[in-house]
Amino acid sequence: MKKNGGQAAQALGRSRGGFSTKIHAGCINETIGVALVLTGGERSDMPGFDAVFAQFPSDNALEDAVMDKGYDSNHIRAKLQDKGIHPVLPPKSNRQEAIEYDKDK
Repeated sequence: MKKNGGQAAQALGRSRGGFSTKIHAGCINETIGVALVLTGGERSDMPGFDAVFAQFPSDNALEDAVMDKGYDSNHIRAKLQDKGIHPVLPPKSNRQEAIEYDKDK
């Protein structure tokens, strides 16, 4: 057995830059954090979003979800809109259709 559970247990992943870890944080506002999830650096942002979003209280009063373009996917946009939350995230450069977002938020 590997000491300390190995790379997966420590949220380490090998990417082009070497070993790294991604931190996915969910907050209600600037002062109230709700969830913190660690994933390996080689993983996409999708599993991090799903794990963080699952920890949000069902009675949250979020109107907007502000994220970086690493989270841009139809799955994430649809999941937010199903809960009545407006996604505020820039589209990835390889997205086929143009999507507008509020750059001021």
